[in-house]
Amino acid sequence: EEMYEVGKDFNDAINPNAFYYVKIDELDLILFNKKYDMVAGITLEYATEKNIKFTVLAVCEPYKVVEVDIKKEVKKVYDSNMLDANKKNVVNIVYGQANKKYNKQLKGELFKTKEEAGSYSFRNREFDDAFISVKVGKANLKSGYLAMGRIILDKARIHLHKIYNDIAPYVQAIRTDALFVKPEDKDKCTAILMRTGWLKSQKDCSTFEKIGSLKFGMKCNKTFTQPLKMDIYADQFKAIKRPVQKVLKIDEGKTMTDEVDKWSEVHGLFEKHRKQGININALVPGAGKTYLIQEWLRATGQSKTSLMVVPWNTLASDIRRGSKLNAMTLHNLCGKVSTQAEDDCDSNQETKKKAYDTNGITHVHFDEICLHDVRAIEWIIEWCKANPKISISCTGDPHQLKAIGQDFDCDRVKWYENAINTMFPNVITLEIPKRITCPLQRQAMRDMCDALMDEK
Repeated sequence: EEMYEVGKDFNDAINPNAFYYVKIDELDLILFNKKYDMVAGITLEYATEKNIKFTVLAVCEPYKVVEVDIKKEVKKVYDSNMLDANKKNVVNIVYGQANKKYNKQLKGELFKTKEEAGSYSFRNREFDDAFISVKVGKANLKSGYLAMGRIILDKARIHLHKIYNDIAPYVQAIRTDALFVKPEDKDKCTAILMRTGWLKSQKDCSTFEKIGSLKFGMKCNKTFTQPLKMDIYADQFKAIKRPVQKVLKIDEGKTMTDEVDKWSEVHGLFEKHRKQGININALVPGAGKTYLIQEWLRATGQSKTSLMVVPWNTLASDIRRGSKLNAMTLHNLCGKVSTQAEDDCDSNQETKKKAYDTNGITHVHFDEICLHDVRAIEWIIEWCKANPKISISCTGDPHQLKAIGQDFDCDRVKWYENAINTMFPNVITLEIPKRITCPLQRQAMRDMCDALMDEK
C-alpha cells in the first residue's frame, strides 16, 4: 500500500509487519544511523523495549501478509550438492538483489578519433590505437522485494545491537556486520558471548547450523575513522585545531569589474600564505567561490600547472570542458580507491594504483571538499603533509549536501569546520550573490540566508 502521513499525536500500536518513516532523537551506529529512516515495525518494537526515542512521521501498512517458512527454503539450498561457498553466495545475492533500488547498465563503443568518442559520451579514454566511449543507463526497480530485504537487514541490526549491549564496555568500533574489540579483551568477550548464547562451539555444527552465529575475524590493524563515542569523534582534530580561522579581506567588488589588475589583491594573499591553505567560503549562494579560484589561476598563468580536485568524475569532466583546467578526482590524485577489499580486516593494502605525479604543479584546489567522507578527508590531510611546497585552497559548504554513505555520531557541520580549519587556516569570505544584479534583491538574498543560519 502507499505510505500515508500520521499526526503528531500518533500513538497506535506498532504493527511488526508494517514499515515506518521515523525521526530519531539520538543516533547510534547500529540500529539507527540516520536522523530519518524507513524501518520495519519489528525494529520499533525492539526500540520501544530498549527505551530508544523515535517519532513516527508516516506509515506503510501491508495489504496482505503471507506466512512463509524461510528457514525451510534456505535449508533446501544448504542440503543441495553445491559448494559451501556457493550456498552462501546464493543467499547473499538474493538478499542483495532484494535491497536494490535501481539497475545500472554500461554500453561501450569504439571510435577512431577522440572527437567521435566525445560526441557519443563524455566518459571516454584512449584504448590502444582507438578511443572507447561509455554510456551509463539507469533504471529504477519496482519495490516489490525491497520490504523483504529491509526486514532481513533490520533483524540483523537488532541481533548486532543485542550483542553490542552484552559486550559494550569492550567494543572499540562497529562495522555493518561486525564488532571490534582489543586483542587483550578477546577472552573476556568470548566468555560473555558463550554465556549469553551468541557464541557456540563450531566443532560439531553443520554448515546450515552456523548461519547467524558469530565467528572470529582475523586480527585487524586498520585505523578506524568512525569511533563510537561523540567525544572521541569530535576530538579527532583537537590537538591541531585552530579555534578561529584568520580572515583575509578582499575588495570583492573589484573582482566583478573589467579592470586589468582585478585579481592582484587575491594573488597577493595567495602569495603571502603559500605555506598555509586558504578556504574560500560564502554567506550566500552564487557568490562565485569556484569561479574566483579558476579566474585567479588563469590570471596568474597557472592554468597548466594547477589541479582542481573534486569528489566525482562527472564534476571533473564538467570543469575540464567548461574551464579548460586540469581536473581529477581525489582517488586519482592520491592513488586510492574505495573497494570492499580495502575494508577487509586482513587487508592493509589501500593504494590500488599509482598516485598522480605532481612534479611541476604549483597549486591544488579541493573543490566541494565537504562532499568527501571522513576517510577521504584523511587522505587529503596525508597528501597535504606530503606536499608542503604546493599551495592549496578549498571550497565547500558543510551546511549543504552530506557525503554519500557517511553518517556521524556528532555534529557533522562542526566536524567538517574543524577539519577544514586544520588544513586551511585562512579564509576568504564572499558576500555578494553574483547571479543577482539588483542591489535590493542582493540584500534580500543576504537577509534570507542570515535568517536561515540563525539558530534562534
